Amino acid sequence: MKYIFLFVFFTCSVNAQNVLQDYFSSSEMILLPQTFYPAHYIQLKFKNDTIVALNRKIIEIDSTLLIEIFRNNHIDTVKLARKLDSIKYNAILDFDFIGTDLLLLSSYEIQFYKKSRNYYEHYKTLEFPYLCTQIMVFDSTIICNAFYPTMGNRNDSTICKTIAINTITYEEKLYEYYNPKGLQFINLQPRKIMDANKSKILLSSITKYEIIVYNQGNPIDTLSRVSNFWKQGTSSERPDKDILGDRVPQRNYSGMMDNQDKKSLMSNVSFQGDYIVASWTYPDSIKSKIKYFDVWKMEDNKYFPYLVDMVEIDGFKDLEAKFNPNNFNNGLYYCFNDSCIATVVNLSLPITKQFDEKTNKEVKEINDDNVLENKLRYNLLVRKIKW
Repeated sequence: MKYIFLFVFFTCSVNAQNVLQDYFSSSEMILLPQTFYPAHYIQLKFKNDTIVALNRKIIEIDSTLLIEIFRNNHIDTVKLARKLDSIKYNAILDFDFIGTDLLLLSSYEIQFYKKSRNYYEHYKTLEFPYLCTQIMVFDSTIICNAFYPTMGNRNDSTICKTIAINTITYEEKLYEYYNPKGLQFINLQPRKIMDANKSKILLSSITKYEIIVYNQGNPIDTLSRVSNFWKQGTSSERPDKDILGDRVPQRNYSGMMDNQDKKSLMSNVSFQGDYIVASWTYPDSIKSKIKYFDVWKMEDNKYFPYLVDMVEIDGFKDLEAKFNPNNFNNGLYYCFNDSCIATVVNLSLPITKQFDEKTNKEVKEINDDNVLENKLRYNLLVRKIKW
């Protein structure tokens, strides 16, 4: 009952809607190392029910490029292949594991690393002609998702693709999908419009509430609904096909920032066990956006709305309310497994029982004092989901 007061406090602004944080139960806070900073370098992934954090910020020591992985309160270091000098500019985009082997995705290639004591050593590179930004491993298959144009072919009519790679033979299969609406906004990150599980791919439009479920490249289900909290763009705006131009997302940000502040945009779609979780933004004002969540549940091989229009509140605006980690919002970066959601939160000190009876104001003051004395740090927040 810790956050009944918070719910009542915000009912005037969210019109008694479902509150997302009401569906979170027990939580765990894990203090990240000081080197995991700033937040946009931190990549999260669940592996075997353990949350893993990758620090994508590259450190160079004696001409060796290094990055760090944190799990189970332990740091492992990855010695990047020298061939990855260009990675400083192309960035590490995602990661996953095959057993204990680490896979790093960097634009047009996957780098394979084998663990040796506390280091990961490079042993293989796999290149492909598509700019992939997501990598996931399921059993004996590596899934790489691409939703950017192919290098040297900006007129590629089908931008969104999946490369399925056999982990034993390295045989590749390519699946192509219909381009979603509003793909030009993919350049405004963070945004996650594709996801995968063992048998399906999700692909969402950005300027339209439309999520298509694919199996081996074939559409098998479409998730679409009308929400009172989805704001459509005005008729005076240029249509998606005109903004897109040449059928690929151009890196021309003129007007895009203004446009995104005037309408709803899909921000994240994810598989979560038998559910699909979708989130989007609603422009409450020029400088403020409200985030909403829907949960779709599978029944008889089809997905149906299960929980809709859940609003994500900022549970710390009420400084006199008791501190409760469940009331953190999910911020920009979060991930799911079958039972939990994990995110990075801006708290720079370990959260212990001493905070149980403190108010948000007291915790904020303690945290601010700690930041002044020490370097800014983050916590991993892992919460159980109870929908």
